[in-house]
Amino acid sequence: MTNEIGWLGNFFFIIGSFMLAKKRTIGWYYNGLGNLCYITQGILVRLNSLWAISIFLLIINIWGIYNWRKKNG
Repeated sequence: MTNEIGWLGNFFFIIGSFMLAKKRTIGWYYNGLGNLCYITQGILVRLNSLWAISIFLLIINIWGIYNWRKKNG
């Protein structure tokens, strides 16, 4: 099950990257979903480095959403 969670995270990150490359705000949300998958996977397999960096990146995603909304009104 944990492997599938990781693959789901990869899927969300790929979609999010494409959306951000097209300057679509929804990309931040897809990347956030990917990070939530990685956090879950990291906790389940007890891989502290994975969930720690994923929490950090989730914070960056939230910050990105905030900045894009602020910039675009």
